[in-house]
Amino acid sequence: MKRIAMILLALLMLAACVPTPEQEFIVNKADDLVEQKLETDTVIGPADGDAQSADLPRYPLAPQTFPERWQKDAYETPFKALQGIGVSVDNDGNKVVDTTEVTGTLQLTIDAEITQKADGLYPVYRTRTTTLPKARAAELLSVLFAAPTEVYVYEKTKDELNREFQAYLDLVQEKREWDAAGRPDRDDWDEYVPTEEEVAERSQQYMAEIAAAPDKLETRQAEDFSDVPYDIWSVYTLSDGHTLSVHASETGLSAVIGTGIVYPSYEYEWDKAHKEGDYRHWKDVAMTREEADWQLNETLSRAGLTDFAVTWAYPANLMGDKNGKTKSLATGWAYKLHRDYGGYPVPDLNWQLDRNLDYGSETTDSYAAPIQSEMLDVMVDETGVLSFTWYYPREKVDLVNENVELQPFETIAMRAENAITTMLNPLGMQRHSLDWYEDRGNIPITVYRMILSTYTIRERNADTYYEMPCWLVFYGEDDTNWSNMDMGYACLILNAVDGSIVHPDMGY
Repeated sequence: MKRIAMILLALLMLAACVPTPEQEFIVNKADDLVEQKLETDTVIGPADGDAQSADLPRYPLAPQTFPERWQKDAYETPFKALQGIGVSVDNDGNKVVDTTEVTGTLQLTIDAEITQKADGLYPVYRTRTTTLPKARAAELLSVLFAAPTEVYVYEKTKDELNREFQAYLDLVQEKREWDAAGRPDRDDWDEYVPTEEEVAERSQQYMAEIAAAPDKLETRQAEDFSDVPYDIWSVYTLSDGHTLSVHASETGLSAVIGTGIVYPSYEYEWDKAHKEGDYRHWKDVAMTREEADWQLNETLSRAGLTDFAVTWAYPANLMGDKNGKTKSLATGWAYKLHRDYGGYPVPDLNWQLDRNLDYGSETTDSYAAPIQSEMLDVMVDETGVLSFTWYYPREKVDLVNENVELQPFETIAMRAENAITTMLNPLGMQRHSLDWYEDRGNIPITVYRMILSTYTIRERNADTYYEMPCWLVFYGEDDTNWSNMDMGYACLILNAVDGSIVHPDMGY
């Protein structure tokens, strides 16, 4: 059965038929409920013997606890959706997405493990984005890596650009031959074939870049990292014999040994994968997780970044150029870390959210630029740090509320269920062809995990943010395989204070 490419996974969710909820699940975000709760006066905390101690923390209410599991038997609800099946070109040469209307059944099962803080206290901090000064970047590089001896600023040479230009022309020719042959199925490239005008324009750009490029890169001596170049890649020779690729800017710092790229350490059985599916398994890494954790904690301590928590850890390969070939330079453990606000870190969900919920007009272009999540990526082995990246540094402004009052779990559960059954386009959950869907006839979705964590919420009419208690509701196909921080195929975010749905990019 011929595969129909899913160019656009989902355009619009239409009129899902679900039972009428007992209360509205859409919350008016302009009703000031969040602000009212944040401003609630606190009372003195637990008694110290028979007397109240002024040194004790102040809580607005007792510790808040929620069920350990949310379960509900499977039920069916019909849906109607538009699905992209291809791309055509109109008379003006503009691309047009071709769609078909699909109706079917969503089978929803709820069997969710609930993760919450042990102490039941949920503070709210005010934060703002900050810049990374050169002095701080130099300090981080100095404490994490050996002293430099030489440095050069990386830019493409004439030879590199000539090879890149020829590869572009070869690809264009290959695509034209593929197009002339009737476009046989291929999954390894973008199927768009550039026009003659586009090729000519890109060729002129390449020729201009080649003319301006250096014949070779010049190095200079470097005794320290104090003059680290900003907004461009530079390569340092270190006193321990390694090279270090560095990109520093006001929005963060990235440094990796060699020209390496960190990959999860798994082997891929290509023949089986093409015949039967995605067959991957972890390779053995000699370093234990306990040894890696010690090395990571030592690294964070030296860097002065001790208020971050691990949200994902995995065995990894540092891949890079070795004797003209791409090989593994080292093996170890890679970590993702996020800022810890009162015992629960802020996760970065952008890599995980599939944008299958219809948020209406709240798109990334509506009102403001998307929120950039602060995150650390660190890889270590027995010798120390192999890779260190700090994305979008953020700073605390103040503690707004020590323990803000949250919505009852029944309210959150009702709103989560209604959001999934009315706003979700289930077709977007599937990485399959329309033929696959028509053969199967229904789409099973399971809500299998909920985490009461923190998410960044915009403060109204300000350039600051609230690090707000939010429910992360993870759901996926009934055969979803999840482990570690890879907690699911998609995630719904609900503000735990007012119950509203949080746009993953915009933070409101």
